[in-house]
Amino acid sequence: MALSSRAAQPVRGVAPTFGKGILVSDSSCPQALRAAYAQTWLNVRYALLGSAARILLVCAVDNTADAAPLAANLAILAAEEGERTLLVDADPHTPSLAGLFNLNLNAGAGFASLVRQDSANVGSMIQESAVPNLALLGGGDSLGVPGGIGRAPGLGEVMMRLKTSADRLVLIGSPILTQIDSLDLCPLVDGVLVAVHPGRTHREDAGRAKELLARVHAPVLGVVLTRQAG
Repeated sequence: MALSSRAAQPVRGVAPTFGKGILVSDSSCPQALRAAYAQTWLNVRYALLGSAARILLVCAVDNTADAAPLAANLAILAAEEGERTLLVDADPHTPSLAGLFNLNLNAGAGFASLVRQDSANVGSMIQESAVPNLALLGGGDSLGVPGGIGRAPGLGEVMMRLKTSADRLVLIGSPILTQIDSLDLCPLVDGVLVAVHPGRTHREDAGRAKELLARVHAPVLGVVLTRQAG
């Protein structure tokens, strides 16, 4: 299930999740869980060494794994290090940020609506979180974007505007085998982290995802195992 193609030392990690996902910024977060995410973030940070390497895409092979808690916790750890971090829900098909952070992110406005027609309003759609240095951009409404948000003509402009608004961008991508969006985003990011669920993500599906990522020359950093903690 090795998907890594970019890093000399591929990023590997285990990120247990509890229920819909506990954030490492929560007082109830177990120390072992925080340590697992912290080690994964350390590996990612070293894999992305370089002042220009600032955009991380986190996506799952398919619906058997959940990339959202992984992306959110890595973004929190980046913010805690003092980086101005923007966490973007780039999967409007299954929006997750509002639930993770208990915020009203306005389901009709967000990343999808920006790339569709409204790139000039990036600033007005970004919302600060309770975590210092961490801002959020919801998924928005994907309707009216044939073929997915990655095919929208305004995507490049939006990504440039987002890049200037933060030191670090962390994108929650759609599952590779169920939507086209993540594959279309790959040329615009500096690293891709793939979430798999051991025992649920089939080896054949991981192989198919690897082939698709290779076709778009995705800068794959490695794989993180996400599982339900007991």
